[in-house]
Amino acid sequence: MTPNDDLQERAREAAQAAAQSPGYAASYVEQVRAAAGRLAAPSDQPDDIRAAVAMLEEHAQISDVAPVDSTNRGTRAAKTVIRKAVFFTTNHLATQVSALGWAVTQLGNATADRIEQLERELREVKERLAQLEDTDET
Repeated sequence: MTPNDDLQERAREAAQAAAQSPGYAASYVEQVRAAAGRLAAPSDQPDDIRAAVAMLEEHAQISDVAPVDSTNRGTRAAKTVIRKAVFFTTNHLATQVSALGWAVTQLGNATADRIEQLERELREVKERLAQLEDTDET
């Protein structure tokens, strides 16, 4: 039992109670959970470079279009005006961050290719060395 077990249990109970209450935003919570799941680090094989690169590729393209959804028309209009006013800056920043993301994925792929090539060569060298040792013993 860890010191936070009680706190975690109370948080679970509070979350369950909130989920049962009227007006609970179930679709929004599911959307947040899905987004958080996509950002989670691959836990299967933390040393899998290809999986890490795949995750980078998934998130390398940064959108410069901020959502303007709102149930209030005035809020939606204000968000639209603000989005248009800051578009140049956000577009420029999103383009730079996306370019960095794609460069990192290219670096990751090149690194993985090189590591895999070196591992193949090392296996071949070990096999040849084992064969040489076998012939020396006979």
